Amino acid sequence: MECIDSLVAHGGNIDYNIIHLGTPLYVACQNQQIACAKKLLESGASVNQGKGLDSPLHAVARMSSGELANLLMDFGADTQAKNAEGKCPVEVVPPESPLIQIFLEREGPPSLMQLCRLRIRKCFGIQQHHKINGLVIPERLKRFLLHL
Repeated sequence: MECIDSLVAHGGNIDYNIIHLGTPLYVACQNQQIACAKKLLESGASVNQGKGLDSPLHAVARMSSGELANLLMDFGADTQAKNAEGKCPVEVVPPESPLIQIFLEREGPPSLMQLCRLRIRKCFGIQQHHKINGLVIPERLKRFLLHL
């Protein structure tokens, strides 16, 4: 986690893509590192950039990680993104996995509340999410905006 903090503090590219590995978020998802993935997302990592056309959600779907799938979808992951094989994340979930149900439940359009959260975070910009704490709004709303 200190590495992520240092990278962000020094203006490093949190979405740097290493050709044979992918982005840091993709690698964290592939290795089911939930805390690391959450920290990267909170620090402004792009939820849809992975390895080639494979998104972090594709990696999570193959691994059948419900907690990571929910986390990525909370941060606005595109459930309809196609990989190099032309498959959406739900199409790479192993058969009989309970993750299929999570995708089906979240398949529809995002709620207005979710859209507002994503838009506000986007307006602040990647390096400015910490300023949400300075807003004169209820603490509960701040926690919601910060995914806490």
